[in-house]
Amino acid sequence: MPAVEQVILKFDGVAAPSAGSYTFSWAALFLAVPMLIFPLGFLRWELAVPLVTLTLTALAKVGLPSIPRPSKRLLVALGFSAVILLLMGFPSGPYAWDWIKHWAILDTLIVNDWHEAISVNGRPAFLRFYVGAYLAPALAAKALGVSALWPTLLWFGAGVALIAGCLTETLIDRKLHRPIVLLALFVLMAGADAVAGNVIRHFLGMPYADMWGIHHEGWAATTTGPPLQYSSPLAMLLWVPHQAIATMLVTFLILLDRSPHSFARCSLAMGALSIWSPYGLIGAIPLFGIRFIEELRFARDATHWRVVFVTSACAALFAGSVALVLSEGLPPGASLCLTCVPARIAEPWRYILFPVVELVGPLLILRGRLFRDPYALGSALILVCLPLAAADLADPVMRISLGPISLLMAKSALVATNALTSRAIGQVTLLDSIATVAAIALVAPTAVSEAGYHIENGVRHRSFTRSDYLGAKLYGTFAPSHRIDITQFFKMCGTEWESQYFVDRRPGLYRE
Repeated sequence: MPAVEQVILKFDGVAAPSAGSYTFSWAALFLAVPMLIFPLGFLRWELAVPLVTLTLTALAKVGLPSIPRPSKRLLVALGFSAVILLLMGFPSGPYAWDWIKHWAILDTLIVNDWHEAISVNGRPAFLRFYVGAYLAPALAAKALGVSALWPTLLWFGAGVALIAGCLTETLIDRKLHRPIVLLALFVLMAGADAVAGNVIRHFLGMPYADMWGIHHEGWAATTTGPPLQYSSPLAMLLWVPHQAIATMLVTFLILLDRSPHSFARCSLAMGALSIWSPYGLIGAIPLFGIRFIEELRFARDATHWRVVFVTSACAALFAGSVALVLSEGLPPGASLCLTCVPARIAEPWRYILFPVVELVGPLLILRGRLFRDPYALGSALILVCLPLAAADLADPVMRISLGPISLLMAKSALVATNALTSRAIGQVTLLDSIATVAAIALVAPTAVSEAGYHIENGVRHRSFTRSDYLGAKLYGTFAPSHRIDITQFFKMCGTEWESQYFVDRRPGLYRE
């Protein structure tokens, strides 16, 4: 790597990984596994065979990963993964509301032929959903004749460990305490939801919400027109790992990976993200655009661009196929309200509080760095503008934000780690330290409370009245175990979710 590129990529305690780095290669392979399974399980053979062949070729071009050597950093990543899995509810449950749907989709994939019609609410229907996170554990459970529990634990656990590995790979020194501090700060990063929510509840004459054991994500429910929510990294992983794990990995590949074939790896990962999280893909596209512009700044040989062409062609063909499948019977409320933007721009006071509360941590920690770094600035602009296009359902805005939020929180955690652990004279100013401590004090209650919420299984939400937004059914209801099928899913959550996961006609690319 040219020396000038190494200097440009260095960012407050972050450096481009060495040529021998294997973590990002494993992340790319992990993301690409559904690119091999989905076509063979669902799509017409005349499309599936070329897709799988092209994917295998692309993986060979970017380099298959080597076996990781035992190390203290590997143990840290595995320990981080174990903590997250325990908070999720593994191995015995219960699991948060969204896991009712996760387990039901896994059960559907295990007990049914994937491309065939199944019985849903007494009618034949076809599964049509971004199933990237479920395919590998479902296939393993199907092949071994076991339940979804252990394959899912191992698969999601590997994904979370890779998140930890990618994030800590870029620390300049190899002191053990720094990756531990970095990962702790990353999961503590959030919006100031807990603080802001209680301030608002005070002025509305509502009872205060505890700072422990409450899911504060819906704090803005009473301050704007459409529902607005952004998730902290911890909430993303605990509620929606089927989207969060892949989106975080793709974001970190874009932001941090500068090992050989890194851009080709990024392009392949973007294609894979389409089957993991189409919303996450939308939010990652501007960040990938910044990465592409950065790539053009450095002289590359023809071999480099040939590899990029192969991976990009693979990504485009796969993502296009997924888009055609997912657009079949698109459920209402699954998109943004772009026609709402002009009217909302005219009323900025109704929306400005939301991004300020959600971004106060990065704003305090990054400060001037926010405007000097294109990735951080691009992420912040996305997060400021997204609420203007919010529709009646919070999910599109919330899920599109996954990548930009992950990037900003990762940047903030990296800078905060440097501010709190560096002993280099002149490297960290007093203002850096004060701003970092202030930011953590504002945002940590949200993440700590989220952890308590899962430890207590949402018990504190059951004390709120139904008229209080914190008394919402989904905040107080947990999946009792992993043994939930489609019938139980609709009984627990309601039949209105059917159109999100199933269609009554075979998607055109599904094989007969």
